[in-house]
Amino acid sequence: AAGAAAAQSPGHDVDQKAACLSCHDLEDARAKVSHAPVEAGECSACHNPHVARFKKLLRDRPAPLCARCHESVRDELQRKAVHLPVKDGKCADCHRPHGSANEGLLVAPSRELCATCHEGVAGWKERRVQHAPFAQGRCAACHDPHASDNPGLLTRTGAAVCASCHKLDAALRATHRGYPVERAACQQCHDPHA
Repeated sequence: AAGAAAAQSPGHDVDQKAACLSCHDLEDARAKVSHAPVEAGECSACHNPHVARFKKLLRDRPAPLCARCHESVRDELQRKAVHLPVKDGKCADCHRPHGSANEGLLVAPSRELCATCHEGVAGWKERRVQHAPFAQGRCAACHDPHASDNPGLLTRTGAAVCASCHKLDAALRATHRGYPVERAACQQCHDPHA
């Protein structure tokens, strides 16, 4: 019976990760954060080991290939505002495919990564007073990095985005001399970055 099972699934006993790494030195594969297929040693989930129409023996173009497992990102393409790299299917502009030192397999810490395209970030980093999420490099605390139904790829609109961390209560209203902060567009008075 064991021989019949082996005959039906040739190559399944191969240690894909070991076989691939015997020729390919993938430093990313040894990173702090690993992509699940790499961790599981399933290189063939993304690569055809013999021949492919796409560079690096990929089974498909990067965006559709990533969307096979990351369905939520594919669904986000239907939202009102789609981040340009996502829209263009350039997942690897922001994410490493094998492993990374950064959360979310990002190619760099989020604030530095965002600064590569968003020029304003560099100036904000020089300012003396910085909003805590920005200073900590937590851009995703306020912005959705893939897509949103709100301007600026914000996770919420108006005061709601601020209310995700700040209590919009009587004390805050008192600080604002009775101004109805819960209905405010906070960024009209406050710079949300620095």
